[in-house]
Amino acid sequence: MFATVLFADLQGFTSYTEQLMKSGKSGAERLSRLLNDVFGSAAEAIHRRGGFIPYFAGDAFAGLFPDHLAPEEALHAAEDMPPVPAERPEAPGAVEAPDRGILVASTIPEDFRVDELA
Repeated sequence: MFATVLFADLQGFTSYTEQLMKSGKSGAERLSRLLNDVFGSAAEAIHRRGGFIPYFAGDAFAGLFPDHLAPEEALHAAEDMPPVPAERPEAPGAVEAPDRGILVASTIPEDFRVDELA
């Protein structure tokens, strides 16, 4: 299966998180709102262009655009993603990096153990 993948990551997320956590619960709530705002807007942009997000990993995610879509749809989705809101100038910025290639997926059995490789 071929697909175009849009990788997105928030620059400066670790230091921003550390800064907010000094504020305790209110900092955690601000961080949660930021992630919901940024990722919600990004997900909407990806879905509007025919893609989907198979996973989120901390401050990053990948948007997949199946082969029947033009690779440009991933680029348009990246352009459609709004910047971090101006009222949050201290917040991290987003980085997007589309790429295209063969998508390989596999599953690992539930009972798989690393020591079985030795």
